[in-house]
Amino acid sequence: MRARVDPIEAGSVALIVAAASSPLVLWVMKERVIDIPNQRSSHVVPTPRGGGLAILAGVAAGLIAAQPFSGVVGAAFVTAFLLGVVGLLEDIRGLRISMRLMLQAWASLVGVLWLLENLEIPALPDVLVVILALIWLLGVTNAFNFMDGINGISAIQLMVAGIAWGVIGALEDIDLLVALGAITAGSSLGFLPWNFPKARFFMGDVGSYFSGGWLAMLAIIGIGMGVHPAAMVAPLLVYIADTSYTLLRRVLRGEDWLKSHRSHVYQRLVISGWSHVRTTLFFALVAVTTAASGMGWIFDSATLAAAGSVVTAIAVAGYLVAPRLSQRRSLGHGVDPR
Repeated sequence: MRARVDPIEAGSVALIVAAASSPLVLWVMKERVIDIPNQRSSHVVPTPRGGGLAILAGVAAGLIAAQPFSGVVGAAFVTAFLLGVVGLLEDIRGLRISMRLMLQAWASLVGVLWLLENLEIPALPDVLVVILALIWLLGVTNAFNFMDGINGISAIQLMVAGIAWGVIGALEDIDLLVALGAITAGSSLGFLPWNFPKARFFMGDVGSYFSGGWLAMLAIIGIGMGVHPAAMVAPLLVYIADTSYTLLRRVLRGEDWLKSHRSHVYQRLVISGWSHVRTTLFFALVAVTTAASGMGWIFDSATLAAAGSVVTAIAVAGYLVAPRLSQRRSLGHGVDPR
């Protein structure tokens, strides 16, 4: 399956639509959906949320321009859209955790079954593929939501993944992946100025659920088209590592892991004194490193794959220990990291 237009054109359409729709979304949301700071928040000023609707609009426009709106792409977008609807309900009225998870699971199951009807993933039984895909989709969607807590971080994550997958698609001669990567990066770039360095409004649950679901589905599509799983997962690795590490850390400490908190690595960096801009740029550096290192797996070279794995491990480890190092430095200079 090949995109019928230049991916640069599709990405540009996504960027323009996301940028043009952002002020409209802000106007609609600023009086209706306000993010009030709470114990999980890293901001202190009430701020409108729901900006993810602009990203959704950008992706939809880019897909229409590229015309691959069927089959696996249709499954990916509809699934992300349904997850975005769940997020919008959470933004507007709030949902119980049980209801939220049930709706997420329903949307994910519909999407996975539809996707796998149009995509073959060899070497694994169909039932196992469905189970793994569901776990992956729900995991990435919720990880994206947990990580969307400071200015620009999630928009940067979208951009890094989109660019990385676009490059992989070009290297592997998979035109559809190039187009999808360009659309993802373009929609993110169109929204980014509204969220970074100063946040005029937030992505919201509608944006984090849509974006997480979209990225998770694109990763499955890339793997189904023959790209090595490590290369497709690498751009998302920091989000996955931060969420997994934080959850394990809270469980081992006997904390209520379902309760809102500020224990993620990026949150602890902000608490230690880093600005949102510095923390987001640090995240971007690590994410770009893991994405680039993961590309070693697409070449027929054990040396490149091994070297990429080592660099990835060092980068992720450095990210995870950064709050502790920053805290020690703050204490060493007589600064209270709280």
